[in-house]
Amino acid sequence: MGLHRRRGLLGSRNHSSIIVGHERVILTDSSLRFFIVGAMLRRTERRLLKVLDELENLSEQHRIVEAELSAHSHINDDAQRDAAMGIDRLEATATRNEVLRFMRLLNDIEARQKRLLEVKSKLTAQLKS
Repeated sequence: MGLHRRRGLLGSRNHSSIIVGHERVILTDSSLRFFIVGAMLRRTERRLLKVLDELENLSEQHRIVEAELSAHSHINDDAQRDAAMGIDRLEATATRNEVLRFMRLLNDIEARQKRLLEVKSKLTAQLKS
């Protein structure tokens, strides 16, 4: 959809035309304002829907990573006890690294959720105004 400004086609007034499908629609200056506001509103709504989808995906990822972290934490506890008794210290190091990796991943997800919640609040404020 392209927006083209021309002068003189409708007399001496400025107008704009857009192509919707295969039709050319002529917009006067007053109707152009409504078109632009509507396009901005649609863009804000699309961005808001995208943010909401991403928040939903992050929520699911958060749930999965929390479950993985819990499982690896239990394994790590057992491995650390075994390492304290001198049994398989390499396993204890590996499980500790896995727990740390899942903790970093969980923190990253939470930070992304926080940023998206801020964007969501800004977009909803734009829609209300």
